[in-house]
Formats: sequence, C-alpha cells, structure tokens
Amino acid sequence: MAECLNYLKKPSENNPVVRIVDARLNDLVHRLDGDYSPKGVIVSMVNALKAAQKLIPITFSS
Repeated sequence: MAECLNYLKKPSENNPVVRIVDARLNDLVHRLDGDYSPKGVIVSMVNALKAAQKLIPITFSS
C-alpha cells in the first residue's frame, strides 16, 4: 500500500478512492471517490473499459 501511495504521490492519510488504471498506471477514468456500492464500482469499470476500447462483459449489462 505504501508503495502505491508513494508512486501516486498521495499522503498516507488520504481519503480512500478507487482508481482504474492501465498497464502504465495512467487513469482510464476519473477516480471514484464516493459511490462505493457495487453499482457505482461497476459503472466506473464499464466506463474504463469503454475508454480503453475493450469489450464489456455481458454480466455487467443491466
């Protein structure tokens, strides 16, 4: 965890967020910093997959 925070230049007391990144650790979508419900996380994942021009798993469709 400390390595990640150091790499992203974030303090250890930083509020928790979800970041969806590519293999080079570039953000694919804006960080998720509020709606940590399953739906909120899946919406962010779908948006990241769209941004990366990847297929959306059928299990993610509503």
